Amino acid sequence: MFGYACNETPELMPAPIYYAHRILQNLSEARRSGKEKSLGPDAKSQVTIQYKGGKPVGVTQIVVSQQHIDEELTSKDVRKIVDPYVRKALPKGWVNKDT
Repeated sequence: MFGYACNETPELMPAPIYYAHRILQNLSEARRSGKEKSLGPDAKSQVTIQYKGGKPVGVTQIVVSQQHIDEELTSKDVRKIVDPYVRKALPKGWVNKDT
C-alpha cells in the first residue's frame, strides 16, 4: 500500500502503483469498447520497478491476472491479448528481455 505523494510520475503517485493502474485502465478500456470481447471485468496488476539513483528506470516484473470469458483460452492466449496493453502503459524500453 502506498500513502504518499512523490515526483516519480505526473500524477504524483509512486511509479509501481501508477503503472499498475495504467495497465488495468488500458485493459478496462479495451474490454468496454468491445475491442477485447474475451476479457472479463475482474483484473489485478502488480509492477516491480527498477530504480537507479532513486529514479525509476525500468520494470523487473509484471504480474497481471485477467478474467477471461472464453474457457478455451490458454495462459499463452491470454498473455498475447494482454501484452500490448501492458506495453502501452509503460514507458518505451522499460519492458525488455530481462522483464
